Amino acid sequence: MARGGMQGPLALYLLDHLLCFLLSSPGQEVTGGFARLNMALVTDEQVQKFRENGFLVLERLFNEEECKSMKEEIGRIIQEMDVPPHLRTEFSTQQEEQLRAQGSADYFLTSGDKICFFFEKGVFNDKGEFLLAKEKSVNKVGHEIPLWVLIEAVDCDPLPINNILWLQPADRKSINNPISNHSLSIWDRYRNSNGLQSPQNPLLSFHKNPTFYPAWKYPKTFKAWSKAGITCLYNLTSTTSIKSFTDLCELYKLPQSEIFRYLQIKDFYTPLLNLNVNLNNISQFERFCLKEPHAKGCITSLYTQLISNSNTVIPKYVAKWEKDLDCTIDSRSWSNIWSFTKSSSINILASESSYKVLTRWYLVPARIAKFSTDNTGLCFRGCPEKGTYIHTWWHCSIVQSFWKKIFLIITKFFDRPIFPDPIIALLNLKPAFLNQKQFKLVLTLLIAAKQTIANAWKTDVVNIAETKRRMIQSFIHAKMDAIDKNQMTKFDIIWKPWIKYYTSDNIDNRVLLLW
Repeated sequence: MARGGMQGPLALYLLDHLLCFLLSSPGQEVTGGFARLNMALVTDEQVQKFRENGFLVLERLFNEEECKSMKEEIGRIIQEMDVPPHLRTEFSTQQEEQLRAQGSADYFLTSGDKICFFFEKGVFNDKGEFLLAKEKSVNKVGHEIPLWVLIEAVDCDPLPINNILWLQPADRKSINNPISNHSLSIWDRYRNSNGLQSPQNPLLSFHKNPTFYPAWKYPKTFKAWSKAGITCLYNLTSTTSIKSFTDLCELYKLPQSEIFRYLQIKDFYTPLLNLNVNLNNISQFERFCLKEPHAKGCITSLYTQLISNSNTVIPKYVAKWEKDLDCTIDSRSWSNIWSFTKSSSINILASESSYKVLTRWYLVPARIAKFSTDNTGLCFRGCPEKGTYIHTWWHCSIVQSFWKKIFLIITKFFDRPIFPDPIIALLNLKPAFLNQKQFKLVLTLLIAAKQTIANAWKTDVVNIAETKRRMIQSFIHAKMDAIDKNQMTKFDIIWKPWIKYYTSDNIDNRVLLLW
């Protein structure tokens, strides 16, 4: 491996990353892109040599069959190369020769995103014609595919990397590279909801597709289609249907003998089509993949598309909370609410209760009355008020008395008045005057309070003592977690206000917290 074929710091980063990967499990065999490579062969001394010299020889990185395949492919590429005489460039690493031969040549300067050829010195005559065989004249072949793409491509073999995105998860084989697996799991989660993939999946290829048996089992029989540039559904469709064989023959110069392959391909794609959409309507991301997936600015453009996507579905409970609280909560605040709810507790039951309140999971009297004639819809606790969601959790006089006690405790935590607020209590929104660690403790108390209310759902007593017991349980869990993660300093900072409050008047409580 040498740095010469890539550009500057990126090359160093990628190759260092590769070495770190190779060293991650000494003595183990690796499958996929680094099949049969013994990790123990890569020593600290070799790593240092790579960093000093810029290259490292890794023996047996590929087996004989893989090497043979690569030699055959590069032989084919060289035999088919067609570089006009005026673009035939001699490759040199000497600075003066490099500037003279390559520095001003567009062919060299624009070779980063395409396959280009550079030659040995003295292999051309005065007319630019070859004096030696092509394979003996080439010094270097620059390719358009980044190193990380090549690594992932081998890991995904036999599935082509340009098709693996468009397959359903169940149709992919197991991939040994955990980075690729993680990326694909994220892609599968968001490709439809974020408008990255069109409903008709236009880039799904029939070449080397495990769900299309003829091309999977006998790929060479579809060679004419590959040569014509017909690789996916998008190449085959008009606005509302798959093009006729006659149209494809005229457009792509397919031979008439391919009629049977056409029928096979059409039969494969037809059940997948949604004829209620324009089949030529594709997403911006799919356009990138069709044209220049490695072109400059692609990642920036994709990020712009993702963050400006207007198709994000707003949960229904958002509007209901804003109506109940008679206010508008901006998107940044909702983002913070979701973030704090997600990290609200290491205790699954506590975290679950926080989600349930936020998403309005609990059945309240007003809702039950809609499907049960036996229910009056009034508050469970004997209030003459209608038992709406906001009444049950906040406005009920019994609950109001309870929440005043909770916020009094919070006031004692920080020696400053903090008044009852349903946005803080029910939605987990951090007030600006509290820092992250302070709100972590407040959030734990609020969750314990909401669990207490839920546990006393149909009673007229909401006991503050139960909330304190739940806080002790959370305290113990948090301390055990801090000991396990060696984060006692952080734990002490977060829980100090609670310890001070709980032990101030009761010696038994002090002993309990100092276990």
